[in-house]
Amino acid sequence: MGTVLDDVTEDSWLRGHFKDAEWVAEYLDAGAPSGDPIYLSLGETWSEAPEGLARLLGSGLPAYAHGYVISQYGLPALQRLLRDYVARTHALPAGLTAGADFEVAVTCSGTRNAMFDYGRLILADAPRTASPTVIAPAPGWDYRGVFAGLGFRMTYLPLAASQGFQPAPEALREALARAGDPRGVIVVINAQHNPTGVNWDEDLVADMVRLTVEARANLLIDDAYYGVTDPGTAPTSALRLLAERLARPGAGDRSVRWLAVRSLGKQFNCNGWGIGVSTAPPPILDRLVNHFQLQRSFTAAVPLQNAMARWLDGEESERYLRAFRQGCAGKRAWAADFLRQELGCPAEALCPGNCTSYFLFRVPPPYAADARDGVTRFRRDCLRRAGVLLGAGTMTPQAAPEEGQAMAVPYVRMFLGPPLSSVETALHRLAEAGMGWERSC
Repeated sequence: MGTVLDDVTEDSWLRGHFKDAEWVAEYLDAGAPSGDPIYLSLGETWSEAPEGLARLLGSGLPAYAHGYVISQYGLPALQRLLRDYVARTHALPAGLTAGADFEVAVTCSGTRNAMFDYGRLILADAPRTASPTVIAPAPGWDYRGVFAGLGFRMTYLPLAASQGFQPAPEALREALARAGDPRGVIVVINAQHNPTGVNWDEDLVADMVRLTVEARANLLIDDAYYGVTDPGTAPTSALRLLAERLARPGAGDRSVRWLAVRSLGKQFNCNGWGIGVSTAPPPILDRLVNHFQLQRSFTAAVPLQNAMARWLDGEESERYLRAFRQGCAGKRAWAADFLRQELGCPAEALCPGNCTSYFLFRVPPPYAADARDGVTRFRRDCLRRAGVLLGAGTMTPQAAPEEGQAMAVPYVRMFLGPPLSSVETALHRLAEAGMGWERSC
């Protein structure tokens, strides 16, 4: 891993903007006392992309792939395939028609940029009297990093461990009431929830969709991990629930603005490709790709889009995804058992989840008592003592007094994407280093 870090990050004197890289560099400078660092923080392996997908980059590439694609919707072959892929994998109502009821576009620079452009669109349409607000789950992903710089105020819906990290629709109702003019409000639904790995209950998500539509607020469906659920777990599709509600007679304002983003890099371990799919009402998507996206970039990564189209069109992609989901489930079960039996973690301190490629667990009591820096201290001690870098249990602020609530989340996140042998080695190292529930102080 040390050599990988040297290849994927900048020189040591420039690393201060990313603490993970800075800490790993310090560990390597100390001689890597526990062996090469095992990187389980960022959801990245650098090395687990499917061989069949990578192989497609070296064969059958059309000559035009090195030039511009004169469509902001992405490479036509992939865009057309994704129309069917989205409708089929989300089980959208049979009566919906691509191009009329919904449209898709290839995201070829990451779903984060698609969210950013959506925020710009909402701001462009919101009246000046509105108070731009994003209502997002906490713990959660870095929605603040996308929207705060645009001028949005963040409001967080707390997900409680005592409630299985499931959302509370009543909390959304109250947040919508406080937010003011709904034309400036974006509600985020992340049903395969990052970082808890919990697949949200369908009835709860249906209530969240209903409340958002009834309030005429704007909806952002973050389906980054929709394709990564454990075998036997049906992913809750907020996109399908929205489509079903809008298709009902008397459903209200069908012109509600919404965007669903889905990462293909997450489910096929090729994050750096930046390939995903945006789905939205045709007029909204047209503005997103032909105005807001066009202001910053043309369609790009055409060779990657060509490979992804061919990959999705074959059976090998389905076989790979089944194996990947099964592998994550197996690592989830093994880690839960090891954390209980060898590290002494009580069952209530674990959140194995049933989707995504993550596993959440509480930091030991000596660290949890430090609400401000406990998670950071635990992560850094795990790296220093065992050469294992875990992730923080949330990307939301740990203290957000300006948003009216404390955001202390005493959990760390373990990435399950690497091979089982790496996960096993990492947890054995933590046990040997005394980083268990009672011995870590």
